[in-house]
Amino acid sequence: MSELPLEHTPELAEVAHEAADEGKVVHLTEHGRRLAAVIPAEAYERLRRLQDEDDLRKVREGLADDSPRRSFDNLDEMMRAAGLD
Repeated sequence: MSELPLEHTPELAEVAHEAADEGKVVHLTEHGRRLAAVIPAEAYERLRRLQDEDDLRKVREGLADDSPRRSFDNLDEMMRAAGLD
């Protein structure tokens, strides 16, 4: 599940609005252990863009590298080798 409408979880509405309206990060915990964080959607989008830019930079650096090429058996192996796991 990647989205959860607040209408279905009214107990999370206050937490979501605290994050969105006040720009706060709200950690969700269980038995004192942090499991997840609710962050403002704008902050999430900025983080995604930064991650995408960093991933693209790593790909470009790899393409510009003149060292011998390596083949991979699968995408997961390639992502791990590139430090993108």
